[in-house]
Amino acid sequence: MVVARFIPWVRTFTPILAGIAEMSPQRFVSANVVGFNAWFITAGAALLTACGLELREEFAGYDRAPYVQGQSKVRLVVAATA
Repeated sequence: MVVARFIPWVRTFTPILAGIAEMSPQRFVSANVVGFNAWFITAGAALLTACGLELREEFAGYDRAPYVQGQSKVRLVVAATA
């Protein structure tokens, strides 16, 4: 179940296979939550890292401009999470 989160086609058929295997709903939900959290942490970290690598040249020296001294960190966070 947990590994199925990382494989798109397997993830699609996991609920069907769990039903065929007569997995209890509690066990299915708990495994699904654990798998989602593992996927979310790794995918979220990869996405934010990719955004940071992509935007690093654009924001190089950004906080040295006098008119954006207090806003640079806020804009960087907004850009990375958008």
